[in-house]
Amino acid sequence: MPDPICPLCDRPIPADAPQSLHHLIPKLKGGKGGPTVLLHHICGIR
Repeated sequence: MPDPICPLCDRPIPADAPQSLHHLIPKLKGGKGGPTVLLHHICGIR
């Protein structure tokens, strides 16, 4: 199975790389329970 692609930097996310799930809509703006995307950990903190 190929590695998933980070939607922010368009690079593969290897299984051994730090990764995190982020809400497409911030939780404080009503996104709680909504869809999430997998990002590199470093991409999610920028």
